[in-house]
Amino acid sequence: MTVSDCLKETSNDYSDIADLFEKNSGYQLLSKDRFSGTPTLSISIVIPCFNSKNTLCYTLDSIKRQSYIKKGGDIEVIVVDDASPEALYHSVRNYEEALDVKYLRLPKNVGAGKAREIGAGISTKDILCFVDSDIVLIDSFLENHEFVHQYVKPPVILISFRENVYQSQLSTTANRVPNSSNGDHRIYMRFKDDWVIKEEDKALVGQEFRLLEQSDFFKSFGHFRKIGEWTLPQMVLTCAMSFNRNWGARHVRVPQQLVNCTFDDTCIAAKMIADGAQVIPLLNSDVYHYLEPSHTRTDEMKKQDFLRNEVVYKQVLDSSIDEN
Repeated sequence: MTVSDCLKETSNDYSDIADLFEKNSGYQLLSKDRFSGTPTLSISIVIPCFNSKNTLCYTLDSIKRQSYIKKGGDIEVIVVDDASPEALYHSVRNYEEALDVKYLRLPKNVGAGKAREIGAGISTKDILCFVDSDIVLIDSFLENHEFVHQYVKPPVILISFRENVYQSQLSTTANRVPNSSNGDHRIYMRFKDDWVIKEEDKALVGQEFRLLEQSDFFKSFGHFRKIGEWTLPQMVLTCAMSFNRNWGARHVRVPQQLVNCTFDDTCIAAKMIADGAQVIPLLNSDVYHYLEPSHTRTDEMKKQDFLRNEVVYKQVLDSSIDEN
């Protein structure tokens, strides 16, 4: 069977999992309240980086503040420097006393997907968590994820949502919970003119989407259902997600033909879901995503990247599940 065939047969209705979680833990799985418990599972955090010296410190600071660590949780942080022109070790060394940090500098730039794959390959803990170098975690992020993994057995993918903010807004985020309605397309979006890449996209311009709500918190997003232009694999973003390492690490391999990150996470998610994973959103673990003030790639360049990578993604979908 192909990956696509498996996706068409796979449900994402995790209602039974949610019921069992509530029975055993005392919490509702989709609660916005933080989960609290004693850590029993260890966590590897993989952070791919390229020219991230302005934001990486905020990411590492947020990891250092985690309630999971304060409760004795076992953690390793793997920073993969994707051949940044200026090495990032000096941004990492200040955290070596507070955190178990492994710094790996790649000899040449391979892209975030491959860097993430390399980091996953040297990880050693129970849970593998992907975090980007422009993400700041709320203090209970790791505790919430680890708590769910205690009660929900693999294969599952836990995903968090993000609020987009600029670095100049740092001081305003200290004492409030992130609002994922501000910038996370999975929560809310209004399709814009400049998002049009293909002719059929024009029909979407001006439409409003609430993908999480429209899919009953992704429960009805199985069987390769499409809402607008989006399917379940596209709901999984590697900027803030977790899964069982022993089960899922083999799926982190990304096609070498992918360029500039687009579809890295979608390819990984498609293979995981085809292998039986259910995608579960955590509503109590939103993160901040710090936006760079300027980008070097034009909108036209990004569109060309998208079209090239979409071809690669379709090849993944058409490949045998046994190849993945």
